[in-house]
Amino acid sequence: MSIYREEAVDAIISCLRNSESPAVQIAAAETIVALQGRFTASGKPLTRPFLLKHAGLERSYRLLMRKEQLSNISGELKDVSEEERAADAWERKMAFVLASHEFGLLFEAFSEGIKSRHAELSSACFVAATWLIYMLGVLPDTGIRGAARVCLLSRFISIFKSAKDIEDKSLSLLALKSFMQDPEGLQDLSSYMKDIWKGLRELKRCSPLAIEILKVLCEGQGSSADLWNHKELLQVDSSENGEVLSIACFKDKIFSGHSDGTIKVWNGRGNILHLIQEIREHTKAVTSLSILQSGERLYSGSLDKTARVWSIGNEVIHCIQVHDMKDQVHNLVVANSISCFIPQGAGVKVHFWNGQSKVLSPNKYIKCLALVHGRLYCGCHDSSIQELDLASGTLSTIQSGTRKLLGKANPVQALQVHDRLIYSASSSLDGATVKIWSCSNYSMIGSITTTSEVRSMAISSELIYLGCKGGTVEVWDQKKHTKIETLQTGTNCKVITMALDVNEEVLVIGTSDGRIQVNCCLSSKSPINCFSLNAILIYKNYVFYRHGS
Repeated sequence: MSIYREEAVDAIISCLRNSESPAVQIAAAETIVALQGRFTASGKPLTRPFLLKHAGLERSYRLLMRKEQLSNISGELKDVSEEERAADAWERKMAFVLASHEFGLLFEAFSEGIKSRHAELSSACFVAATWLIYMLGVLPDTGIRGAARVCLLSRFISIFKSAKDIEDKSLSLLALKSFMQDPEGLQDLSSYMKDIWKGLRELKRCSPLAIEILKVLCEGQGSSADLWNHKELLQVDSSENGEVLSIACFKDKIFSGHSDGTIKVWNGRGNILHLIQEIREHTKAVTSLSILQSGERLYSGSLDKTARVWSIGNEVIHCIQVHDMKDQVHNLVVANSISCFIPQGAGVKVHFWNGQSKVLSPNKYIKCLALVHGRLYCGCHDSSIQELDLASGTLSTIQSGTRKLLGKANPVQALQVHDRLIYSASSSLDGATVKIWSCSNYSMIGSITTTSEVRSMAISSELIYLGCKGGTVEVWDQKKHTKIETLQTGTNCKVITMALDVNEEVLVIGTSDGRIQVNCCLSSKSPINCFSLNAILIYKNYVFYRHGS
């Protein structure tokens, strides 16, 4: 290390703060990024890809490294491990020198640079600051992390909230994780929960780091489900169309099916849903709706022995195919090339879109279905649960059936599969209303007991929703198996069907007396109150109702 390193760092900081010359500031920030010490074959710094790798997003790093390996035609084999050890030693030494200079003076300059209106300067300062803050978590405690937190915590919170790019969000999380290593940092970050909660939930689908931070922030409560509450946004009475038998969500649209075969398309403004389309192409009840997300297609099954395929447009929907199913369709589930449904009689019917069909489990009367990755899960009237591998035809029993008690059947009323777990709901003859099974070995790993009669079920990443007889929806913690709250529909009806939107922020309920209720699912830490969310939802969303006979 040069004996002039103090003067060199002073010069870099001076250049970084020279607001009269943005070009000089950018050069200084890029110099700090380069001091991380890893480069491509063409000489470009690898700081950002390496940070993304540490943040759990390795795709960008792998793509770049693969490209560099292909361009290396020297044919010489290097001792990669030795080279990496040398790079690690250099990185630690440089990070210590830069971060500890004048007790973190560089972080003040980064804070100013990140908020610069020059995008190139802001980006370079963001990467450099992320690197040094990450390294503070790797190096022995130097006492500098507190100064860095004072200068940059709010900056990284702001970037995490506003960034559209998942990489920038992940890099900001990497820095926030380093701050959390101190009790003071964890306390400071907890005060920002309302600002980052929604973003963490969205990012956790693709970032293990987001899951890790959520767990730490919620450690005191044992489960992040404790942070949730639900508010009713609106309720529509469509009893003139009969029962609400099915609901499905797609992007900002909601589809529902009623017992007179009608399809309605609604547009919401103010506090009222306005009807903009009404279709009745099914002649009997629309018993089920299913969506293929990739193809933007809605599939409807009906007691009129047909299944229809609908193209989902910006506002209206159009029927593009009609399939003769040759049997009444109950509980339709679809995949790319097949559909499965419960016929009027015994068994479950597998229908190929080319017109062929076959019946599986002909000795069982099926009550409910779930189709996941080529495996069909069947809840039966005799309380048994089966798994059918559609590719091999293998049949496995998850729960054995029971005889009727006093002549009364005990069917599995609802069945859901989520995150490699099977959730089944039935009468509590053995003390458990909802049972939770492992998909891998079919062992029962948990249960929920409630005095309510469950008729439908929806599962989010953290919560279990039980739609019950009596017009209530019970909300349960998925991990602790404790009840959090009970939602009311206001009438003594059955909650027949429920659906969550893809972000798990909107729960839509359909009832036996023809009501459709929309609830917002908000964290209690969320900065958005339900009144403002109500206005946003009603203004932006189109609500589609499907009514069946």
